[in-house]
Amino acid sequence: MTPVQLKQTNILFNQLEYLEKQDSLNNQLITYYVDWTNKLEQKDSLRQSSIVELNKQISSMDNSITILKDNNAKLSKQKEIATYFAIGGGVTTICLILLLALL
Repeated sequence: MTPVQLKQTNILFNQLEYLEKQDSLNNQLITYYVDWTNKLEQKDSLRQSSIVELNKQISSMDNSITILKDNNAKLSKQKEIATYFAIGGGVTTICLILLLALL
């Protein structure tokens, strides 16, 4: 083996050693990123279920608000009718008393 060939062989072995170290580091990084991705997917899954649950609560509250608005409208109408008859009935009573007093 000539000195040039020996030098080339030495360079190749050094390059191979460097590439093996780099490959090892890359494999560690891949493992780290896969674990990290799995953890993030788990968190995302939990957050998505929370969002679904919160959307159900919002829908339920919206239904309750609609029912309460309807009930409020009905009670307001009943109040208006009762007030009208109370005032109207009071006026009618006063008119009857005045008529009876005049007779």
